[in-house]
Amino acid sequence: MAKFFLAPYTVRLRLKADDSLLRLSNFAPNRDFLTYFSEYLTFRTGEVSHDAELQRILRVTLQNGQRRVLSGIIETGEYGYESNLVNSQDDAVKYRRLVSDAEMLPFYFQCCIPTNRDEGVILLQRTGQKGIRSFLLNDLARQFEHDFAGVSVEINPLVPQRVIDQFIGIGRITKLRFVQFDIPGDMADAFDGGGHLERLGHTEIVVSARRNGALPFLGRMRSVLSRNLDVSHMIELRNIGFEYQTVKVELDVNGSRKTLDLSNPGKLRAAEDVTDRVRVGQNGHPTLDSIGPAADELMDELLTSLGIPLDAR
Repeated sequence: MAKFFLAPYTVRLRLKADDSLLRLSNFAPNRDFLTYFSEYLTFRTGEVSHDAELQRILRVTLQNGQRRVLSGIIETGEYGYESNLVNSQDDAVKYRRLVSDAEMLPFYFQCCIPTNRDEGVILLQRTGQKGIRSFLLNDLARQFEHDFAGVSVEINPLVPQRVIDQFIGIGRITKLRFVQFDIPGDMADAFDGGGHLERLGHTEIVVSARRNGALPFLGRMRSVLSRNLDVSHMIELRNIGFEYQTVKVELDVNGSRKTLDLSNPGKLRAAEDVTDRVRVGQNGHPTLDSIGPAADELMDELLTSLGIPLDAR
């Protein structure tokens, strides 16, 4: 049976001229991103997006909106290769897929665009390893930047605090990477051509646990994440002449490897497993009336963690 997930992301609009974030509900005179996104999705219900370079197709089915929330189904499919569709019960070839055929897979989405905020939240269904984030972002960003030159759309992973707490609680640190964002001067001097090469790369000191072991730094990691300790002071390395700017922690969480950048824990990719909370229809996909409530619950949690009132929905 397939596993179903809801992956949370933040939605932001950034002004390219000065890198500032814009309020979503008023990002341009008399322009609300909720309205724009609704118009984009509505357009995609009738006009399929066809990316010839990526050989992918996207189309949308919208549900009735509720205040500042949009939801529905986004279907995407790839084409460009032939294959046989074989019946799993009798091994018979039922159809020969053509190069021009695209297998359209449905994925649920829910998006909340609050008023007077520079950050919204979008939940995107993932089925196993298959998802729609990159294709949706590329299609939306291309259309938005065509309509509003100088403003970019960002859809970045959002990790609930309880997920980070869970990783810390049950995970074991297998590796620490202390990262300096340049190359030390004495090392640069040793390169062919001499110094001034620090911009060519970065420098890492890597500390690894022995096989099936763990590094005893969970307490210091918690202090950094709670902002009681600056990441550059997590462990003193100045006595060896190495000043680092961030620490990347590799965790083993029940056999799955997770990497956490302590300077930017939001980059950690995490998705909510909702397999046991949804009903699967005869088509093998979650029913709308079961995945919708699961998304509502997760959306409420995320809005609360971001300090966004639930009546913003």
